[in-house]
Amino acid sequence: MTKVPRQITLVFDGDCGVCTRSVRWIKRFDRKRRITAVPYQMPGVPTSAGLAVEEYERAAWAVTPEGRRYRGAGAVNLAVAV
Repeated sequence: MTKVPRQITLVFDGDCGVCTRSVRWIKRFDRKRRITAVPYQMPGVPTSAGLAVEEYERAAWAVTPEGRRYRGAGAVNLAVAV
């Protein structure tokens, strides 16, 4: 990745305590409100990024406005960078 996007959507497992706490931590430092965090269990979310539910069950995902997707640690690293 060469350029950090200005906005991302972070899709995570809303049933996972570690995921939920991590998202709260990331959002606390998101002073410019550049991260939209949504659990994949929310209606319409799985199809919004073009991934299967099984892919969301395995890892968090960050999606840029252009549709670029980052999985797992890459998604979390991007969220921290944004």
